Amino acid sequence: MRTTLFLCLLTGGVTCAQTPVRDNWFWLSAEVRKEVVKNLVVAVNAEARLNENYRNVRALFGELEVTYKVNKYLSGSVQYRSGGRENDVSDFVRGQRLTGFLYGRLKYERFTLTNRLGYFRQYLTLEPGSDRISPETYWRNRLQLKFDLTKKIEPLVAAEFFYRTFDNRDRIDEWRYVIGAEIQLTKRHSVKPLFIYARQVNVRRPDVRNILSIGYYYAIPTKKKEATNKT
Repeated sequence: MRTTLFLCLLTGGVTCAQTPVRDNWFWLSAEVRKEVVKNLVVAVNAEARLNENYRNVRALFGELEVTYKVNKYLSGSVQYRSGGRENDVSDFVRGQRLTGFLYGRLKYERFTLTNRLGYFRQYLTLEPGSDRISPETYWRNRLQLKFDLTKKIEPLVAAEFFYRTFDNRDRIDEWRYVIGAEIQLTKRHSVKPLFIYARQVNVRRPDVRNILSIGYYYAIPTKKKEATNKT
């Protein structure tokens, strides 16, 4: 404690200002998806995020995403998110986000390499009850490697960065590193447990988050047209 105080005084507070803020988070989500026509999938997702060592509800939101598979190498999606997140100790601010994703995939034997490039524009209310909004725009890019361990278990690792393009500060301001697995429970039910290490960069006091994430997914069966025999 005394050493930290001495360093703060010696550096004029710069050392303290740059000390990372560390926290443990938990993300819990559930998603329902359906292929409405060939290669076109619609998904609805709800998610809750807890921080402060899993004790505080930090964010609640829902998402609607439409994905189209062009071929086995390329696909794209549009995602809309709406919800709220904690602004301070007592208030939630409303927010909306629109994101476009482009996916590129390469498969070699039991390995699948996926690159997801996304661009999103997010709107957050500046004050509870206010109509004023604060727009934010980001590029994000995630590179993921997945291994087909068995027919039902696919371990994965990934890295992702966020590049901000607003307020005249164009730069990468966060990295995320991921390890986890996709687990197929049944034909329609699956789960995805992940550990995510997230760290802000190029900011005065970066957030460092150890995130445990569990996602549940259900695929609605697609009705197949019965073949009719001609006489």
